[in-house]
Amino acid sequence: RVRDLDAKLRRQAGDHDGAEAASRQALAYVDALLAELPQHANALSIRAAALNTLAFTLQRQPARREEARVLYADAVATLRRLVALDDRAVSARGNLATSISNLGAMCYEDRDFAGALPFFRETAELLEAVRADAPEDTRWPKVLANTWHYLGRLADEQRDHAATLDAAERVAAAQPDDPLMQRIAGMLVAGACRHLRDDASVPPADRARRLESASQRCLALLERAGALGCTDHEFLATNEWFAAVRGMAGFDAIVERMRQNAEAGAGR
Repeated sequence: RVRDLDAKLRRQAGDHDGAEAASRQALAYVDALLAELPQHANALSIRAAALNTLAFTLQRQPARREEARVLYADAVATLRRLVALDDRAVSARGNLATSISNLGAMCYEDRDFAGALPFFRETAELLEAVRADAPEDTRWPKVLANTWHYLGRLADEQRDHAATLDAAERVAAAQPDDPLMQRIAGMLVAGACRHLRDDASVPPADRARRLESASQRCLALLERAGALGCTDHEFLATNEWFAAVRGMAGFDAIVERMRQNAEAGAGR
């Protein structure tokens, strides 16, 4: 764990070669231990952490992204071994979910949306179960919210407004007091409104009713984000995500509230 921490500190300081060397030292140590004790739970946990640290160090180097992908996959396989030893262990399940999300994020960055989807679906399934088993554990809500954010964006890419709306509500529920996540939830709802508005397969009367409901929900989420200190007024005022709701009564007031937050230095 000391070598893994050293690797993280070196990476943060910009010493990528030193970070890689420290990660590989950590891996050499735990691999030697696991060769003798293949079911050593602590060693499996440390191995997965070191693999994730090394992968994160390498993935921002374009020539080494595929190497990073292999390392993330190895971390996932290692954590599956750990979970198999005790499938009730919350930390192991949460770390497994986080590692799987790393693979999904890489696919998403590469615009491999079909490849990203199963990773994020499994991550969400694992983390929803973790939250149900350990609702007081504060380590996982942010990862869960980010996962549903990705799933919402993937649904938006498919113009699936129903799935986008569902993802938005799950983002909002995962971190109800986080201004950024409430703004992201509002953004997803706004995107769903954009596609619902243009969906000729929905009967006009039903479409109008659903659009009004979704638009009001979008404003409620954005209003809450502003009340929590969100400062993203320029994003709301200019980004195409909000095209379907920008003319609604109350939208400009939310943008102004966020502008005031920014002026006052209220945070996000």
